Amino acid sequence: MRTPLHSIVPCALWKKICFHRKGFLAGHGSGKANHTASNDDGAKTSTTGKSTTGTAASKPTQAASPGPAPGSPAAGRPPAGYRWYSVSAASSGAVAGFTIAVPDAWQATRQGLITYLASPAGNARVEINLTPFTFADPVREARLQQREAIRQGQFPGYRGRGILPGIFQGAADADWRFIWRPGTGRMSALDVLAVLDTSAGEQPYALSVSAPTLDAGPADDTFQQMLQTFRPAP
Repeated sequence: MRTPLHSIVPCALWKKICFHRKGFLAGHGSGKANHTASNDDGAKTSTTGKSTTGTAASKPTQAASPGPAPGSPAAGRPPAGYRWYSVSAASSGAVAGFTIAVPDAWQATRQGLITYLASPAGNARVEINLTPFTFADPVREARLQQREAIRQGQFPGYRGRGILPGIFQGAADADWRFIWRPGTGRMSALDVLAVLDTSAGEQPYALSVSAPTLDAGPADDTFQQMLQTFRPAP
């Protein structure tokens, strides 16, 4: 699971979603009428059920962006104002890596299986976590993460806003939306969990974005653009 931004970046905050769910971070809805919210109300843990939130962690090191992977979106041009960023399976130790377009001014750091992409002001961050899931079902995995995060008190003032089943790149996913108060104002977050088929086998991906509630709109727009370019990579 991701580490709360307030423990890494001074301004703090984040969310996670599928590219077609515009407005979800800002609380504008998923745009899918058949979504039903979970009754579970909790906070998030790591994708293995073991939380990295609220625990001491080594400071992430600056990660240089590798070159484009063959057959990845990097074979073409990224959106204006964005650059390609790739993490390989070999460098991460996961079954598969990924390629994604990142805003030019954003900084990337890596810590094990987790990549952090932060805005210059530190008020928005995208996280891509390659940690294996405990459960194959994304909704069940998200509910587990909620329970563990609540149990460990990872998000002060946590309020769950539902776990919704959805589709991400043709695979079933779980969209977990919530807010919390880290002490500097209210944060909005949306996490999306999915297991994608890759050339090397199945790879769990947990993509998230969080931001202060007042900044949720711009953060959502940026994340939507990034997710449209996301692809698994060798």
